[in-house]
Amino acid sequence: MQNRDDNNKEISIYELIKKNIQPNGRLEKNFRLLDEELTVLDDGEKDVQCLEYIDNIIEADIKNLIDIILKISTDNFDEIEKELKIYFKEYKDTILIYRKPLYNYFTLNRDISSLNNIFNFFKKVLTSSKNIFIVKISIIILTILDLKYSDEILENIKILSLSSEFTLLGILFIKKLKNLNVNKEIFELGKKVYAWGKIACVFYLDANTNEIKDWILEKGYEENILYNFATMTYFDKADIRGRLQKTYLSKTEFAQISFLIDTLVFSKEIIYLDDKEELLMKYLEKAKIFASSEIDYMAIDEIWVFVDSDMWYMSEKSKEEFIFSLEVANKLLKDCEEILNNRIR
Repeated sequence: MQNRDDNNKEISIYELIKKNIQPNGRLEKNFRLLDEELTVLDDGEKDVQCLEYIDNIIEADIKNLIDIILKISTDNFDEIEKELKIYFKEYKDTILIYRKPLYNYFTLNRDISSLNNIFNFFKKVLTSSKNIFIVKISIIILTILDLKYSDEILENIKILSLSSEFTLLGILFIKKLKNLNVNKEIFELGKKVYAWGKIACVFYLDANTNEIKDWILEKGYEENILYNFATMTYFDKADIRGRLQKTYLSKTEFAQISFLIDTLVFSKEIIYLDDKEELLMKYLEKAKIFASSEIDYMAIDEIWVFVDSDMWYMSEKSKEEFIFSLEVANKLLKDCEEILNNRIR
């Protein structure tokens, strides 16, 4: 993404994002901060894919970073930013490995004399820096310090969060705020972001209303979510089991359910679900009535392949290793074949 203004002057990441906000409050779907020539990763992918184990992530050695931060004074912001640029120059890992050690450090050292200067520095570079990692570390440290909450900081972070590269960190900031409807804020942000940013929002959303559940189901299908842990998250929060208990399902709703079932089976994540036999049998029961789209039949075919493959290796496994009992496997295969054969006719 070209980070220059109308006068060809290089602008900050914050200004670049703000400049590209559309009238609907969103960035264009193809907006990208990461350099395509340097990485094949999409914006936000490096951080969001760590959500699966975010509470057990490895921790960075922050000694050199802290040495830089502790030098911050009222008159050396530019010099400190230059040092941070050098520090992060070759950095390619997720920024999330800095969260816990920085939190531990500042929690144990609340009496640092330069704490206000540190806060003011990161508040400044949050919107003025042209370096992605400096902006990210700013959000992390402002979240930890929590010294002077202001609507200005919140609004600036919400603007940055419109880019999937910052959505996750923006959510973690919002989650720490008091006197704020956190779930509503995350839901509203989720409506404005795409792909990895949307996954981050769904991960932290409390699906406590039918509106949110329906939105999660719809967006899982729309965004073509195929990342394993994301599929499990969308499956749970869209309440797929509950939906399969309904008497009537529209073609659209059933196709959306089929997409998540297909992805669960294809990714093998279904192995880790409780009552997977009951789930698939209930799905196929409904498929006999409601299946009509290509994605429905893809899901049914994927189930057949998955179950048939499991049966193929039964002779090499003990009964405890079977994914399905022989009786259940045969029933699933029979139901799949019945639906697929009826489609052919």
